[in-house]
Amino acid sequence: MALHCASGQVTWTLPAELNIYRAGELKTELQAALAYGLPLHCALGAVEDLDSAGLQLLLVAKRECTRADLPFTIASNSPVSEEALRVLGLQADTLHSLHPTDDLSGDDGVAQ
Repeated sequence: MALHCASGQVTWTLPAELNIYRAGELKTELQAALAYGLPLHCALGAVEDLDSAGLQLLLVAKRECTRADLPFTIASNSPVSEEALRVLGLQADTLHSLHPTDDLSGDDGVAQ
């Protein structure tokens, strides 16, 4: 698990594959990160493959932080994550202002 707690926040370092094949495993990591009840920082520097399931996971992370009134940040973007967000008309900072709905994909917004 790529979680690190320090300085009053949880840093979740995402793997090279942020895609449908890892969504279930990463959802479990996200739940563990949120259980700390601390601000969540997502580090995307290692991401080499980002698909719609990976983006949904980021949106769910944002939604859950918003629900818990916790700060949510994304940084250390890889070229692949920057490009995927650009193609979708988003930027990493845009995710901070999005208000995802509960019906992105099933109960919690993450495809299984």
